[in-house]
Amino acid sequence: MNDKETLARMNRAGFIKNNGRVLRAMILLEKNFKKLSEIIYALEVNVSEDECVKCLNYLFESGYIRCRQIKNKENADISDFDIDELEAKITQKGTWLMEGVITDELIEV
Repeated sequence: MNDKETLARMNRAGFIKNNGRVLRAMILLEKNFKKLSEIIYALEVNVSEDECVKCLNYLFESGYIRCRQIKNKENADISDFDIDELEAKITQKGTWLMEGVITDELIEV
C-alpha cells in the first residue's frame, strides 16, 4: 500500500467515525431542532468545522437528519443555504440507525 492509499483509508475512517459523532450529538436533541452552527461548535473539539459540514451533508442527503430554515421554519435543502441559516433534527431513519434497526457502512454507531 502506498502513501496515497494509506491517506485515503485514514480519511475514510475519520469520515465514518465523524458521521457517528455528529449523529450521536443529534440524537441527544432528538425532539428539538438545533442550529447547525451550534452542533458544529459543540463538536469542534473532536471534529473540524469542514469535517462536520461534510458529515452534515452526508447525513442530510442520506435522510438521517431533517433541516429547516431558522427564520421561517420551512424545510430546506442543506446545500441551498448557509449553515448559519439552518437548524436540524434527527429523522425516524436516523433513530433507526442509532438503534441498530438499519445499518450504514459510512457511520460508526
